[in-house]
Amino acid sequence: MKRNPRTANRERATDKRRSTHRVDASTPLNEWSRPCSTSDSGPRTNSKTTTADIVILGAGVMGASIAFHLAKRKAGKIVVVDKGHVGQGGSGRSSALIRMHYSYPPEVQLAVVSLSMFEHWADAVGGEGDFRRTGFVRIVHPGESERLKRNVAMQRGLGVKVELIDRAQLKHLEPDWAVDEVDLAAYEPDSGYGDGAGAANDFLARARDLRVMYLSKTESSLRIEAERVCIDSVTATYFRSDAQDKFLVGDFYGRRGADPDNFPQRAADHELEEIIERACHRVPKLENAEVMRGATGVYDMTPDWRPLLGEIGALGDCMSAPAFPA
Repeated sequence: MKRNPRTANRERATDKRRSTHRVDASTPLNEWSRPCSTSDSGPRTNSKTTTADIVILGAGVMGASIAFHLAKRKAGKIVVVDKGHVGQGGSGRSSALIRMHYSYPPEVQLAVVSLSMFEHWADAVGGEGDFRRTGFVRIVHPGESERLKRNVAMQRGLGVKVELIDRAQLKHLEPDWAVDEVDLAAYEPDSGYGDGAGAANDFLARARDLRVMYLSKTESSLRIEAERVCIDSVTATYFRSDAQDKFLVGDFYGRRGADPDNFPQRAADHELEEIIERACHRVPKLENAEVMRGATGVYDMTPDWRPLLGEIGALGDCMSAPAFPA
């Protein structure tokens, strides 16, 4: 997802502080390799050993958020380590959909809390925030209408503001969409999208205000001692507005077994053409749109599409929090 200028400025401000921020030592629980060289050509390798109570690997949205919330709870000496820069990985390439439509109740509950945080970003985190309330539509195959009804009933029971709309209501909501094969859809008026890199930068900036140490371009080794946003199943695409004059379209599926450290940074022309062709089935006006650019990203998912959250058994105090769906 393309970063806005405010995001870029925040990242520069965050990186500038790296050379001046200091944290007092505390009781050592973890050790990691802290590079001594300052080369910008790649991850730094000359190292010495230092200690922290909590070491967080990765300065994306999840890592930066965990650092911020732990620091608020005065959990101890916290260090965030990233082999690149804040928000540079999957967070910076995310479409950043902010929606409540999940089929697993704990994910719905988490999304409800998250929406409230995005709506009150200045109070909850600090900074302007990048949340745009556009509304969110979930389109399913006609044969999945009953399942959609059950899912919406579950979401309402958990406090989600969502309604079922039929073809005529969807057409009224979005006159430019082609919806002839849609029997039923779910509509969340309060949902929308944000900026993944921006959120990561804000979380990390506030965490550093709370004395969290941040090491960018660092490879680590640990030793543990103790307009509307829409997801459309029919066309297998998702799409949303991107500022006032652009439109972001994404694909549901990609190649399996991708290497997160080595994958094509741009989408091939034939892949873009195929995605756009499917999206045009829903939004015919896209047929006359020009393609600005294509980007790719690695969507880390577990086999059952549920995030992993908890201890890594063989490593004792090491916690895992990957594979949260957008």
